[in-house]
Amino acid sequence: MSSILSTVEGGVVGVAVGEGVAAAVEPVVEPAKQQVWDKNRYAILDVGMLAELVVQRITDFSNVQDQAHRQGLDDNKLRATVEATFKAPGTAEALELWRRGRINGTQFTHALHKAGLEEQYIKPVAELFGERLAPADVANAIQQGFLANDSVLPAATPPDPNWKPGDGPIDVPVEQVALTNQENQPVSTLQEAEASGIDFDRLRVLAELAGLPPGEETLLDMWRRGIVSADTYAHGLREGHTKTKWTRALSARFYQLLPAGVIVRLRLKGWIGDTEFHDRMKLHGYRPEQADDWWHSEGRPATVRQTMIGLRRGGAYGTPIDQTPEPFRSAVLQSDIRNEWADLLYKGRETFPSAFVVRALLRDGVWDAAKGEDILYKSGMPRDLAHDIAQHYASLTTAAGATEGPRVKAAQTSAITEIRNAFLIGQADETQARDWLGRIGVDATEIDGMLPIWNVMLEVPQRGLTPSQIKKAYRNLPASWPRDRALSELELLGLTADDAATLLDE
Repeated sequence: MSSILSTVEGGVVGVAVGEGVAAAVEPVVEPAKQQVWDKNRYAILDVGMLAELVVQRITDFSNVQDQAHRQGLDDNKLRATVEATFKAPGTAEALELWRRGRINGTQFTHALHKAGLEEQYIKPVAELFGERLAPADVANAIQQGFLANDSVLPAATPPDPNWKPGDGPIDVPVEQVALTNQENQPVSTLQEAEASGIDFDRLRVLAELAGLPPGEETLLDMWRRGIVSADTYAHGLREGHTKTKWTRALSARFYQLLPAGVIVRLRLKGWIGDTEFHDRMKLHGYRPEQADDWWHSEGRPATVRQTMIGLRRGGAYGTPIDQTPEPFRSAVLQSDIRNEWADLLYKGRETFPSAFVVRALLRDGVWDAAKGEDILYKSGMPRDLAHDIAQHYASLTTAAGATEGPRVKAAQTSAITEIRNAFLIGQADETQARDWLGRIGVDATEIDGMLPIWNVMLEVPQRGLTPSQIKKAYRNLPASWPRDRALSELELLGLTADDAATLLDE
């Protein structure tokens, strides 16, 4: 480094020639000059190069002072040359450094001066410190209410005054932002857009483009309800970026389809036929086989008992429902029972007599065993049990029972009750009771079974006779029931002496 900056001691030989001759003799003189300089290496660097060496930290200021002095520059001028050689960050870099807080405003201004900007541009460039919102962001902020409208868009539509239910508040609060410039002065929405070269009309267009309308389904629903018109629906599609060539096709969906499940049930209930069913299900995207699968999965069968009764009474599963007479056909169709069970339900619709009625009719000889068996079987009883029961009760038919009606049978039952009561209170013995029972048509075998039971009843403590029975015993059995005994028994039942006497004397 010292060899580069060494001084030249000695004289310098110069050759002066005219400028016109210089160009001609230069090639000839140049080798001689080079030889001279090669032997006298004392040339010094110019001031600009000295300043660059200092700026680039190749050497320091003190090492270049001597060569600067030899060129007529004092230290102040040399220092000024060095300072002028230093470079500052470019305008864009300086702005970014300022925004990040790495330099201050004074340093930023210095960087602009170093960049050679005229003073009149310094302040406008400094205003670039605060980035402006993009025009599209300004427009969207207007649409969403975050920036003042400045009459760019029409005033917001107020909410529906008929809002229900509950009439609670549903507003979402929106806080507007106040924009300012570098000097913290307020900036209007329009001024923010104009900073990007967007005038009022263009800002209004951008604001209209910002945001989206309700979805297509919502628009269509509002059109159906008369909330918006067809033109508004079409305009909403355009705002939603839907190609306008699809508007006509989309509007063809104005009338809704019934849900596929409803169509299946219409088919199940017989309101529509197979052809219409398949055509309407096709609009929901179901092939005929899929539609039929759905239809087969709907509805319920007849119950197990309904099926059995229907089969025993001549019904058949799968019989076409049109063979079932009305209104039974409609009753099945409009229920949840599938059509193929209609004939079984129709055949089992009637109620057959109960087993008690069948027994009475068999014992009275109204029905024979075959008919009794058939009725019991068609009422749900197994065939073998129906046969045994019918045969048993038919065998109990008496000669009198075969010709006597129900009134005679009822009279016989009442007579048996009276005979039993007389036996229990001592009005008749076994001989008398047997005679009376035989005379009213009771079979001897049954009499033999009844009398031992009545004898046991005589041994069982009784709850006592009723007042009517005491009165009857007093009149019919005076030996066993004298007046004194009858009066005592009546008083034990709670009657007074006068009431007991009155009862007996009535």
